[in-house]
Amino acid sequence: MKLFGKTDLNTTEHADSVEFTVVQTNGPVAIIIGPVITALVVWLFWRQGSHATKIMAVLAAVSCAIAIIANWRQGNSVSLKVTGDEFVTHGNMGKLFETEQHSNQGCAGDVVSCRRRR
Repeated sequence: MKLFGKTDLNTTEHADSVEFTVVQTNGPVAIIIGPVITALVVWLFWRQGSHATKIMAVLAAVSCAIAIIANWRQGNSVSLKVTGDEFVTHGNMGKLFETEQHSNQGCAGDVVSCRRRR
């Protein structure tokens, strides 16, 4: 196991399409570093003693926890399926609260025009 994790790219060829899947596995450092930094910031703000810094510490901890849970819920893979007629993507697309599936039909032959349509 690598300390910071690893990324694997798999390619699967079907009769009428090609599917690319990227799977990212976090290592122990990547899993631990976020909560440790958050705990350190919360502890520093809490030590200051005023009510405003304590509120800021709680808000930082809650927002970090929400982001970690949302990222964990989405999973660690992204897939791209390319056919003669469309591109279909599915997985963790960098959005905070949703795992999306996008489809661009009728533009697989001309990638530049697909990009301009979005």
